[in-house]
Formats: sequence, C-alpha cells, structure tokens
Amino acid sequence: MIAPSTPELEKAFSYYKWLQQQNSGNPDVGRELRALVRESGFTNIKASASYQCYEPLSEATEYLALLIEASAKVDGTVEKGWTDEQSLTAMSRALREWSQHPDGFFAQAWCEVVGWKR
Repeated sequence: MIAPSTPELEKAFSYYKWLQQQNSGNPDVGRELRALVRESGFTNIKASASYQCYEPLSEATEYLALLIEASAKVDGTVEKGWTDEQSLTAMSRALREWSQHPDGFFAQAWCEVVGWKR
C-alpha cells in the first residue's frame, strides 16, 4: 500500500515488481502459499498475514531507487531495450520525492503458512 500515489510512483513500483519477475522471483507468491504447501503434502494448514510499515519512509524508498538505477548495469535493462536512462531517473526521482512527503505511507504484506506433514 502506498500513499499518496502518483503515476510515476506507480510506474516505479510496477518496474520493481517486473524486475523481480525477470530474475525468476514471484512478488505475489504469498497468495499462493496455502496451495503450494497443500500440494507438497501438508495438512492442517494455517495461513496468516501481517503488514510491515516502513519508517522512516526514506530508507525503503532509497533502497528501491538504488535497485532501479542499478538495473541498467546489473540486469542490462537499457542495453536490452527494456527501458531507458530517462525512465530510470524519473522513477528514482519519484521515489525520493515521495519519501519526503509528509503524508507518505508504505506498507507491505507478508504471508505466512504453517502445515503438518506425516
């Protein structure tokens, strides 16, 4: 959850999520954990979720901004034509500006699953 949102900020979060997927990650795996655990032979499955609120906001946004900027070198995103330097700069700037907003809010859901297996 992010607030207040802007189109450039939404683009930055979408890009970060896309980067995770390009690196074989699944940023939405939490919603699939119950099924994955059940399919692995577990029973008595208990699922829960909690939120982490990032304070100060600048720590989380600086981390994301640096990852976005580094994606040009680490992932070759500019060289591969997936994005351009101008877009990377704009997304990083949006994150850093948002981190200074007096109403800035960022909360991330974390999902947990426990099951039993004989």
